[in-house]
Amino acid sequence: MQPSPSPPPEAGSRNGGGGMKAIMKSIGSKYTSSFLIGVFSFLIVVACVMLSIVNSHLRNQIASLQAQNAELLLKNDFLKEQFKKADREVPALATEQVEEDSYAGLLGLLAFLCATGYAVYVIAMEVYQARQKVERCSSLNICVMDVLMYRIDYWFSVSPMSKPIALLVVTMALICVGGFIYSVCSGESVAASVWASWVFISDTGAHSDESRPLARFVALVVTIGGMLVFGIMVGIVSDTIGEKVESLKKGKSKVIEVDHTLILGWSDKVIPIIREIAIANESEGGGVIVVMADRDKEAMELEIMESEGVCPRGTQIVVRSGNPIVSAELVKVSALTAKSIIILADRSEGTDADQSDARALRCVMSVKGLTQDGQYELRGHMVVELLDVDNRELVTLVSEKAVIVVSHDVVGRLILQSTLQPGLALVLESLLGFDGCEFYIKEWPSIVGLPFEQVHYYFPDAIPVGVMPRGGVPILNPEPKRLIAEGDQLIVIAEDNDTYAPTETAQHTPASNIPIEKILSVSVARQPKKMLFVGFRRDLDDIIMELDNCVGPGTELTLFNSMEVMEREQLLREGGLNVDELENLTLTHVVGNPVLRRHLEQVPIHAFNSVTILAEEKYENDMSTADSRSLASLLLIRDIQAKAMERMELERTERVERGEATEDDHQPHWIDGKKNPMMLISEILDSRTKTLVSVANVSDYVASNELVSKVIAMISEQWEVNLILSELLTAEGNETYLRDALIFVEDGEELCFWDITSRCNIRREICIGYKKKDSEEVVLNPPDKKEIIKWVRGDIFVTIADN
Repeated sequence: MQPSPSPPPEAGSRNGGGGMKAIMKSIGSKYTSSFLIGVFSFLIVVACVMLSIVNSHLRNQIASLQAQNAELLLKNDFLKEQFKKADREVPALATEQVEEDSYAGLLGLLAFLCATGYAVYVIAMEVYQARQKVERCSSLNICVMDVLMYRIDYWFSVSPMSKPIALLVVTMALICVGGFIYSVCSGESVAASVWASWVFISDTGAHSDESRPLARFVALVVTIGGMLVFGIMVGIVSDTIGEKVESLKKGKSKVIEVDHTLILGWSDKVIPIIREIAIANESEGGGVIVVMADRDKEAMELEIMESEGVCPRGTQIVVRSGNPIVSAELVKVSALTAKSIIILADRSEGTDADQSDARALRCVMSVKGLTQDGQYELRGHMVVELLDVDNRELVTLVSEKAVIVVSHDVVGRLILQSTLQPGLALVLESLLGFDGCEFYIKEWPSIVGLPFEQVHYYFPDAIPVGVMPRGGVPILNPEPKRLIAEGDQLIVIAEDNDTYAPTETAQHTPASNIPIEKILSVSVARQPKKMLFVGFRRDLDDIIMELDNCVGPGTELTLFNSMEVMEREQLLREGGLNVDELENLTLTHVVGNPVLRRHLEQVPIHAFNSVTILAEEKYENDMSTADSRSLASLLLIRDIQAKAMERMELERTERVERGEATEDDHQPHWIDGKKNPMMLISEILDSRTKTLVSVANVSDYVASNELVSKVIAMISEQWEVNLILSELLTAEGNETYLRDALIFVEDGEELCFWDITSRCNIRREICIGYKKKDSEEVVLNPPDKKEIIKWVRGDIFVTIADN
């Protein structure tokens, strides 16, 4: 026998629910009737009790009032006779005020009852509608009290004013109900009873003055209720203050600032950036730096406070916790009114370059979205740190106000230039950042019409290095005869923006006996070299292509790392490197572990002109491990090289004595040059590792993250600096060079710095500083340019030139 088919679903049932019954149907038949009967019975009992109390009280009041009335009539007759004798107007009895107070109290009580009734009606209708809604959709058995408690719970959850409102309602109910009952029991007017009820609530000892038993009991009950009310009020106030303090600790409050520096994201570069911007703001009396990242606010503040070298110098550092890609969070930190917005790359563990750049792109789009299609204007510019140079175009398409800094690309160029010119990293470190001399751009109307070669002598506290035409791009090392036009901004190297200004007259006149032929006859052609790269960076292909443009033909480059040859060749090809197109470089691959001595000994380290240790790509997010491996390689390489040092020094001395010395034999070495003919350069990620580098007797180092932080800080203060640095760090255009002093002077010749400037102008080079042979300090922008200095063999001039 087939089972009977199920009845079709009722019309209006959702999702074919098969006749879902109303949730409150059982309540309407089973619970609702008994609930209503109980409520009405309770109200009737309360009403009867209240009427009995009122009836008894009124009878007593009538008897008392009759006696008082008889007494008052006698007094009234007596007073009338007295006033008639005195010929005065008879005053009326002061009963009108009592009646007015009674009417006011009754009206107030009536208003309270009406308001309470309306509130109960609204709540009852909301509960009824909720019940009806659920009744049509479900068959669950839920009582009315559950629905009511759910609505109350929801109200307390979503409304921040729910607790104060509930406390106010309870307090008013206690005052009005207690006042009414006290009026019935004491015989006083309603207004006076309501005030007495408030006194009982606010003063826990006021009920002790009541002598009537029934009124004393009512006063005691109201006082106990008042104690509970004030206890609840203290709890609410305490919770509110605690929530506000907790919100402040979590960094959820809004920042109200203008012309502040906003840093979005958190990485190892935050601390150096804060340090540099604080130095820059010191000359202006301080500023404001706002940091927002998706981290705990207290943890970020603690790290900033405990970091070394961070001195506010009058700058306020504000920290907020939030997601930089959420527009509401950006509004909270006043992104629209910031003078510059720094968006840092995400260097968290497990995040690769593409993921980090994608997050930076979303952050740029969120900032741009705040303008609402041009309705608002972004006050400052954005400085965006990317990890992969291939993602630069994406950010450029989104925002024209974004200045892009590809950190790996910047570090690669710094390493490249330091490899070609040992000691240059120290110069670049002095130029970058705000601790020392840096680039400034400003217009000076008083120098309009002067040729650029004469402008130098009008700035005793700065060194002009270029001009920036109005609406154009910076021109470094312009033609000496180029005239300063109206609207041109002068690019200088100075200690601070308020430490230099042009004088009314030239402070120096170039000498007439300059050996022009000697200076122009010296050739600085690029010579072939043998170079060793230890380790593998992600952008090594870009470094190799750039290196090919900077070295002479016949240069040999050996790559030593633990990656298999086929794998590294594939990665280099994917990065855009075509070995067959290299004009000056020849690549050699060696496989080995850079931290194992037996592997390093397979390479003839002493045969290389320079050895560069790169931070391994797979450890770039772990600075401690990367620097530890770099230091291990440093020590091993220096020890291996030391065993051949005596023989190499002996051979070099013999070549010099025979007059067969090569250019490398006379190349100035900055650290113990006579005993270390091989230049050893290392990339350091953590700036704290710099103190350990000296132990390894390293020729030079590139603190990559610290230098990138300085670049970002400089661009955040003045975006045009990015154009200057981009030219100085590439093979095209002008670069920074370390020139042998004997190119421009005779050994032992005494000249001032302005004389050196004049001689460098002959070769169209701008001298920005020098380093003495017996000193490790590089002097940029000498404070006293008129001081006579004796120049000897081994001295170095730091110049900007187009090679």
